[in-house]
Amino acid sequence: MELRKFFLLIVIAGQIPFILEIISMLVTPGFFNSYYGYFTVVNYFFLFAIQFTLIFALYFPLSDSKLKYSLPLLLIPVIGQIMVGVYIILKIKNRKKILYTVLFYIIYIFSIISSNYVAIPEFPASASALKLFSATLGIADAFNLGFLLYIFYLLGRFNKA
Repeated sequence: MELRKFFLLIVIAGQIPFILEIISMLVTPGFFNSYYGYFTVVNYFFLFAIQFTLIFALYFPLSDSKLKYSLPLLLIPVIGQIMVGVYIILKIKNRKKILYTVLFYIIYIFSIISSNYVAIPEFPASASALKLFSATLGIADAFNLGFLLYIFYLLGRFNKA
């Protein structure tokens, strides 16, 4: 299986526990309060899997350059996303690389801003606090998912470059 498609499968698989998390917040707040730690562990697992798949997916298009040695930087939260933008600039050879890069950073900035406004309650949380948490978390996840899907698109551009 192509690593780009595997990346997409992991992103989609990561949405399943997220949707279950949102449903449990809204339908059964007591259950969510009891199992919040497990949801956190699952979310970190998918984050880890996405980052490593991204490293492997970028390794092959960058194998002819010295940039492949900088791929472990993708594990560092903010620096890693900035480096993906750098790889776009350096690897895509057509005139649209500036547009791809600007769009990448715009989506990334919206993703960061939306993540900063997630209303995280203290646990155990009340039902109303969990409703606000699920709404803000859903908005942030929509931007983060858009960011990951744009990376999926760019991986296809890397393979063509």
